[in-house]
Amino acid sequence: MVKTELSYNPYLREMIVKFNGQAPRVNSLVEKYQTKKLQDWIELLPQIFHDEMNGYDFEFDFSGIRSDFEKIRETFFKAGVTEEQVSFFYKNELEAPVDKNNRVNELLEWLDKNRNRRFDYDEFKDKYKEFLDAPYSFVTVHGGSVSSITLSGKDISIENIDDVDEISSTDLTYTPVVMYVDSSDNTENRKNLQSIICRDDISNKQLFFCIGVNVNKAQTERIIYDLGIKEPIVVNDLSDERINEYFEDYPLTEYIKTFLDIFRKETTRISDILDAENRRSQELNYEIHQKIDRYDNDIKALKKADELFVQRDNFVVPEEYEKLITEFAQKVSDWRKKKTKTTSQEEALRMAEEFETELARLYDEYVSEIDNVSVKKSDEIDKMFSNWFGYTMVDTDYTPDVDCTYEAIDYNSLSLKELFMKIKTEQYIDPKNGLLNLFKGSNEPKEKVLETTYTYENWRTFAMEEYDPLCKRVADEWTRFLSKYYSILAETYHKHISELITEITKQKNEISAQLSGDEKLLQEDNDWLTALLDQIHTIERG
Repeated sequence: MVKTELSYNPYLREMIVKFNGQAPRVNSLVEKYQTKKLQDWIELLPQIFHDEMNGYDFEFDFSGIRSDFEKIRETFFKAGVTEEQVSFFYKNELEAPVDKNNRVNELLEWLDKNRNRRFDYDEFKDKYKEFLDAPYSFVTVHGGSVSSITLSGKDISIENIDDVDEISSTDLTYTPVVMYVDSSDNTENRKNLQSIICRDDISNKQLFFCIGVNVNKAQTERIIYDLGIKEPIVVNDLSDERINEYFEDYPLTEYIKTFLDIFRKETTRISDILDAENRRSQELNYEIHQKIDRYDNDIKALKKADELFVQRDNFVVPEEYEKLITEFAQKVSDWRKKKTKTTSQEEALRMAEEFETELARLYDEYVSEIDNVSVKKSDEIDKMFSNWFGYTMVDTDYTPDVDCTYEAIDYNSLSLKELFMKIKTEQYIDPKNGLLNLFKGSNEPKEKVLETTYTYENWRTFAMEEYDPLCKRVADEWTRFLSKYYSILAETYHKHISELITEITKQKNEISAQLSGDEKLLQEDNDWLTALLDQIHTIERG
């Protein structure tokens, strides 16, 4: 099966799409939407991918937020695409907006507790006071007196509007708007709905309609439909989960993206200042800084490698498994392909014995091939991890000690001969003309005889029904082991890298102690910036 890949990071507005490992073709619709939010064009994905791949029947690998993955699957199913046509795989997971927001709060707390002379935290808070204190807005039209709402664990104040003209100049980009329709005056309803729906800064996804019990719901939905919203989101109250989903997809995600944009500018500014001072300092303390730089480079290399080991969802099941199962099925279907059936019990018994023996041989051959592929995959994991760690050029003699061996299971072939003999059809037929029948009169009634037919295609089908689960079990057992081995080996490297970083940091601090007072302050600034950048990187890509 051919493969497509979609990687989407909403916090960086970063999207990568590949078809069979290649970038989209020139003038592809993907190019048109690649810089937009995935949610804004998710409904177009099935048709776009269908056109790029000249049909369905492909694998779809997704990396990103799990909720986005589920929405993509739902969009394909809604378009009539089945799991048989498109197989979905969740490859690399990105933290959800709620988790990212928690990391943002933790970073702000860290900045408050770890003040640095290069970054005036109080001044920063004043500069971005509105953004930090009240980043979200929520509007209800004719919604009454509800003053706040809790979305994704955050208390958000509600702006209740009685007249739509009040917000004619208010920027409502990504602001959830709940319109209450309690009036039976359709003319007035149409006017109010039109003034909101037709705004350029409002999309259909951010509009929610709460229709009163005394209002003709069908008529109101028809008005909304006529104004351009084909599938209006009708809610009963503000607790509807779809409002919360929109909040996470848009306002909360945009808050995190803006937060990262702000801090990237701040860290770039600080980094430029420190780079200039570091160059001057290195001229004065060349030997000490040379050692510090070496330690810093080692730590950076180890952290880069550690990211690979921490990301445990990179394990991919060997493609050969599915191929070998298919080949086994083909070999079974090829057995005695030129023979259709027999009515001889003696021949049927001989064929049943032959088929049982052939199945055992094919199965042993399959298990052996699966074992070989799996051992090769295990070696590939060893080599890949060794290369990841080797690129650090730190502790080059290290060899991980992992206690994880494959416990082979006895995969016995099946005894099917007697079952084959039971797969038959029986019917009474007129006897064929033989020597005895020649002495009977032509008008004398002939006694019907029982004919038993053994059809080989039925045997082949039955054999695959019995062996297919067995074949899949062999592949599944190896998959579980390789996944476990991958995880254990990665954790072993991760722990060793953590120990090395701790040890090298200690050595670096001992060397840094030889610097003068001003030089020590500069080194503290460097360490503070590194710690800040590490946290920002985790928010961006963790």
